[in-house]
Amino acid sequence: GTVALEDRSISVVGDPKSKVRRLTISFDAGDWKPKPVEPTEGDLPMLSSELGGAMLGFNRADWEIGNDDDWWISCYLTQAFLEALVADIRNGQIDGMKLSLALRGLYTTEHSFAPISSRGDLFIRPNRNDNTIAIPDMATGHVSSIHFSSAPRNLRKPEPVEPVEPVEPEYQDTPPAPEPDHVAVAITALGARVEQMRSTLKWIGGVIVLALLFVAGR
Repeated sequence: GTVALEDRSISVVGDPKSKVRRLTISFDAGDWKPKPVEPTEGDLPMLSSELGGAMLGFNRADWEIGNDDDWWISCYLTQAFLEALVADIRNGQIDGMKLSLALRGLYTTEHSFAPISSRGDLFIRPNRNDNTIAIPDMATGHVSSIHFSSAPRNLRKPEPVEPVEPVEPEYQDTPPAPEPDHVAVAITALGARVEQMRSTLKWIGGVIVLALLFVAGR
């Protein structure tokens, strides 16, 4: 990944063109055993703040390989820590990290008694053997603290929502139409015909009576 220095820059002493504020960083598994801290007389027992090894260096650009100038930091942490770190990152629980390193061979423009909050620029020295800036010395030490940051989360529990029962539509049952009574229908039709025959007979009877009266009159 990439790490940014807080309000600082780093460069090689005597080479201002190498000044940067961002470095590449890598995490590798290593068998790190912190040195035990022996309390002096009258002091309380102390725990070591060394979480893993750390190195900081600078590689010059090489036109044959095709790489650019590269400032880098390598951290060596325990395998268990790295596995937990990878799991949290994949689950989205971590979106940032802040490292504090304690390194030897790292120099600053600030006074040696300046507080940690001071913002002096940082340097590594040229090569210790020939005092050239082509291959400067590395700074080595340990990781003293790691702080993680995560994305904002809503920790309030949502209010329980009462389940709403679905409302079934009301259907009005329509009784089926009764089947027609064929016997009743036949009787009704027969009665209508009988009534019609009676009316016809009355009309014929009247005509016969009138005919007889006409004949009697003659």
